[in-house]
Amino acid sequence: MAVNLRAVLSDKCNYRCVFCSRDFNSAVNMDMRPDFLETCIEIFASLGGTKITYTGGEPLIYPALMRIMRFADSLGLVNSITTNGAMLSVQPQEFYSLAGALNISIPSFDPEEYTRLTGGKSLESVKNNALYAAGLGLKVKINCVYTEGRELMIEEMIDYFAPHGIIVKIMNDMLAGKEYYSAFMEYVSRFRNDRRAEIECALNPGYDFCEGCSITRESSCPSCRSLWVYPDGKITLCPFDGAKSYLNACRTEIYSRVKELMNYEG
Repeated sequence: MAVNLRAVLSDKCNYRCVFCSRDFNSAVNMDMRPDFLETCIEIFASLGGTKITYTGGEPLIYPALMRIMRFADSLGLVNSITTNGAMLSVQPQEFYSLAGALNISIPSFDPEEYTRLTGGKSLESVKNNALYAAGLGLKVKINCVYTEGRELMIEEMIDYFAPHGIIVKIMNDMLAGKEYYSAFMEYVSRFRNDRRAEIECALNPGYDFCEGCSITRESSCPSCRSLWVYPDGKITLCPFDGAKSYLNACRTEIYSRVKELMNYEG
């Protein structure tokens, strides 16, 4: 079973998105310690992990990103970056050789709405950056959250990016309830056999069995078979995940070995 290590590198960002929750536990205005993350990555790789996803905040402004990507690559891990895409044009060529996948978040395909939502940034430049990365052979996905009334916008995105080999991932609002989730599932059903789109339909806090989950109450729902590492040293997972036993063992092993190697008290 594929398991992903997700590293929240920092809460710092070059955008000011109106919808951003910036939920980083107590890790406000903190950057991930590179030596701590490298230790986690090394242990994760030794336990059979194959992929690490960097998120934030905006991971492209994390000072040690290239160092960490080089280290993960040296261990055979795939580097995946979830980004707003605005700073892709200023990355060195080494970044593109080390990056295995890019997930670019685009909240709207309308230039004016995009600017309003993100704090004055340019949609056109992000679109160009996505096409450039895809042209280099990178696996590029566009993350777009479904909201009622934006069906035509999502389809416009799909039509625009598909000729360039870029998939649009239609995501659900993990903090919404059952009514929203039902509408989401009904809408995305039309794309089930469409290779131009990917559907995110993981566990949703609107379900009854999520009501008692402290992660749902206090954090983003990581219902994606992932271990999450935060800048303050927290490592979390979803207790309802189908890979619970393996993830818990992996999490426990990372904690114990990080503590042993670094005198870590997280």
